[in-house]
Amino acid sequence: LLGNTFEIIVRDIKAVVLHTSSDGRVLEEFADCQPSQIEDRVKCLRRTGFVNFAGEQRVGIAGDEKTVGVRPFDIGRAMLQSDFTMAIDLLMRGRIKGRGDEFAESEEIRKARALWKETGGSDPSAVLKAIPRGFLDRERSVLKGLKRYGEPLAAIRCLHHGIRMFWINSYQSVVWNQMASERIKRLGPQ
Repeated sequence: LLGNTFEIIVRDIKAVVLHTSSDGRVLEEFADCQPSQIEDRVKCLRRTGFVNFAGEQRVGIAGDEKTVGVRPFDIGRAMLQSDFTMAIDLLMRGRIKGRGDEFAESEEIRKARALWKETGGSDPSAVLKAIPRGFLDRERSVLKGLKRYGEPLAAIRCLHHGIRMFWINSYQSVVWNQMASERIKRLGPQ
């Protein structure tokens, strides 16, 4: 965008130096950057620019649903397809794991999510009772909406507009990442 100009100040730049230990492991070490290294990177940025991809904070941890669970963009995609039943189901399935093999949620919350799956979403009252107080505010709001209105779109509307837009924007970010990657693949980084 021509109107977006700003200045970035970078201090204490370090380079990553790789070397192999005596037992064959690759080790990383930080070293001071030489002025020529910095000048080369700045020239490259001036020549080719910088593609600003959306990261994990917006689109979720990389991996398939079986490994990490539902990501924000999954819910956003369902909403854009007007499949609000699916959006609620994805919300209720939740995250499975964070980084590594650790569960992202407590056993009690995982049991509440399992109850949602077992009942096929047909008993929001039972699932609502199974969720520990003070947790899963979004899910609680949607379950209360299902109890009150019995209709998925009305239940989704019980959520704050900003939350609903976050999911849609997350899907937009995934589309941006895919299109930017395709452009670089076809035309190079210029």
